[in-house]
Amino acid sequence: MGLAPPPTRREQLAEFLRHRREHTPPESVGLPADGRRRTPGLRREEISMLAGVGLSWYTWLEQGRDITPSASVLDALARVLGLGAAERAHLFDLAGVPTPASADPYPAEAPAELREMVLGLAPWPAYLLGPRCDVLVWNAPATTMYVGHSRNTATNARNGSTPK
Repeated sequence: MGLAPPPTRREQLAEFLRHRREHTPPESVGLPADGRRRTPGLRREEISMLAGVGLSWYTWLEQGRDITPSASVLDALARVLGLGAAERAHLFDLAGVPTPASADPYPAEAPAELREMVLGLAPWPAYLLGPRCDVLVWNAPATTMYVGHSRNTATNARNGSTPK
C-alpha cells in the first residue's frame, strides 16, 4: 500500500477556507449567533453575500474545483474571514494569485447619507457594494432574503450597522 499523494493547492485552499469559515463567529461580522445553526461559524451563503460573490462560485471554491479567484475576491474573502496579514498572504499563495504589493485604503463603511438611504428602502431588500464588491451596508429585508434569518433576527443583526 502506497502513500496517498499530497493534497493539491486547490484542496489546501478549500480546506483553509472551510476551516476559517467554521471558526469565524457570526457576531464578528454583525450577524446574530442564534442557537439554530447546524454548522459552526458562518454559513457559505453568509460568506458569499458579505464578500459579494455568488454562492455557487464560493461553494465550488470550497470544494476545490478548478476555478481561479481574482485578487479583489480574495481581498473580500480575507476581510469577511477577518484574516491577518500572514493569513491573507497564505490565502493568496494557496490560490496561486500574486499578493498585491499594497492596497490603497478603500471604504469599509458606507457614507452616512447612503447608509440611511439603503436602510430607508425597507421593505425592499437593498444593499450597497464598495469598490471591491464588498457589502458596506444592507437593510433587514436584504438579510432576510439573502441570509435566511427571521425578520426579528435580521432586524437585530443589521438594522443600521455595517460589516466590519
